[in-house]
Amino acid sequence: MNVVLYRNWNRKVSKYDTVYILGDFAVRHRWDYWKHILNGRKIFIKGNHDSFGDKEKEYEAFGGIQFLLLHDPCRVPPDYTGWAIHGHIHESYMVNKGRRLFCVSAMALHYSPINSYEVIRLVKKAEAELAKKMEPSAKWN
Repeated sequence: MNVVLYRNWNRKVSKYDTVYILGDFAVRHRWDYWKHILNGRKIFIKGNHDSFGDKEKEYEAFGGIQFLLLHDPCRVPPDYTGWAIHGHIHESYMVNKGRRLFCVSAMALHYSPINSYEVIRLVKKAEAELAKKMEPSAKWN
């Protein structure tokens, strides 16, 4: 797993990219090792298994869409109306349209980082599907 993660990361991430790590990446003594061999400027959001980390969450806007970046999707404030990008869930889904969640756990992404352009593309696709679902039916009886 570590070799695959390392190879995928450094193939996709340049040393000039900014990468948000949404928690539970490595135990403290191993993080000191990984942060030096993985490309990019790393912003670490603290996960539930982390004893280190600067932030619990961060708000960012990419492509005109508001995102909340955090580890655990259960911690999304109830009044938040944007999309949440999270880790923590070890399932295979990436986009939960109904709850406006985007999962970036390593397992969901096959141990490969995803860039913001792909996140935006998938979120816009989900938003279009939601809007279409909400449209009144054009059929008349």
